[in-house]
Amino acid sequence: MSDSHGIFGGERPLLDHERDWAARCSYFECFGYTLRPRFRPGWKRSWDESGVPAPLCEDWIMALPNPNLIDATDKDGARVCIKRLYHKDNEKSIIRMLDPAASAPSTQNHSIPVIKCLEKPPKENQRPPGDDDHTAYLVMPFLFSINEVPFETVDQVADLVEQLLEGLVYMHARGVAHRDCSVRNIMMDATALYPKGFHPVRTSLLPDASGKAPRRSRSSAYIRYYYIDYGISSYFDPSVEQDRNVLGIDGIDREVPELSSTVPYDPFKVDVFLIGNLFKHEVYEKYKNLEFLKPLIQSMTAEDPAARPSASDAYEHWTRIRGQLSMVQRAWRLKSRSEGTSVGLFLDAFTTIRLAVVLPAKLATVLFHRSLRIKSATTSSSTSPPAPSDTPPLPESTKKTPTRSFKSLKDKLSRSTKLLPRKANAPMVAARD
Repeated sequence: MSDSHGIFGGERPLLDHERDWAARCSYFECFGYTLRPRFRPGWKRSWDESGVPAPLCEDWIMALPNPNLIDATDKDGARVCIKRLYHKDNEKSIIRMLDPAASAPSTQNHSIPVIKCLEKPPKENQRPPGDDDHTAYLVMPFLFSINEVPFETVDQVADLVEQLLEGLVYMHARGVAHRDCSVRNIMMDATALYPKGFHPVRTSLLPDASGKAPRRSRSSAYIRYYYIDYGISSYFDPSVEQDRNVLGIDGIDREVPELSSTVPYDPFKVDVFLIGNLFKHEVYEKYKNLEFLKPLIQSMTAEDPAARPSASDAYEHWTRIRGQLSMVQRAWRLKSRSEGTSVGLFLDAFTTIRLAVVLPAKLATVLFHRSLRIKSATTSSSTSPPAPSDTPPLPESTKKTPTRSFKSLKDKLSRSTKLLPRKANAPMVAARD
């Protein structure tokens, strides 16, 4: 059953950039990467024979909108993203320099990992048409937009701020200015939130597009954020004294005041503005209980670049703010600026009940692990000098046995408990060969 013009059919031919990727299908298979059926040799429209409405078929779904990106799966079925680079790009050298697999492991490194760099085919006759010795393909984990899954709590926003600032400090310390780190170039690994997988283009669907993909809440798994796309980035050797100003008006965020093709500017201060602007537009302007971010955002987005902090100074400013956030404040729900009073009161009541159940156990766990560290430090001090600690001493007020009474729990915890600085102790995305 076929209808070339109705919903049960349709031509849906490959677009130019899709044909380009389809011509490289066999090349990627040499390295163990498989493209979707639409891009394989001899593809035939499944809806021509199945009678299933064309828009419900997986091969109806086109490629990613960026013509230099294609999704694929590896030998284990894991979803990856392949990016094509040309000889004129400096992105390959920068991303390799920052690649976590190529440098000393660091939880502060938030540059997207490179699983593999495909440069030369196993055999010369397998080289894709139009490619030369300078064409390369970077295989990277498949990541999501940071807004793909809704933020739920203040703590999740605090974690976003923490990771992006520490990643910016790491990048700048190695002489790299991103210059385009706006929201579209900040991604997250949310694979764990999709227990049955997802379709790479329509992420709300299962991998075969046969139905809706189950998705867990953002709080059900650790989310790690990554900087991507170093296409217009600049590198300056940190060991060499040199002018670090640049020219250029490229970039997604058009609110950066100093961009110019004629007047040199500091690209590192541009990065600070971009991340501050991301905090402003993506979270601060959307939720009304994030006022603690206002001083940080104002300093990072100052119109005069000289008035902005460096990445490391911005991170130090954030650590001071973070230290003032109580456990209850961080665990509280995000309050939309558009929510009504009655709805807000209902949601606050629900959150109070939830925290009354969750926080005593969480507090007891924190105190238990602290007591173990204190006991271990006391034992070791009898034989050797104590090792320096990277966490502040436990305040006296938190050494009390946590009460099991739920009455006034929010007030008690808010007064007596401060959450320790969060450590990014979850592993990096594993590189799959």
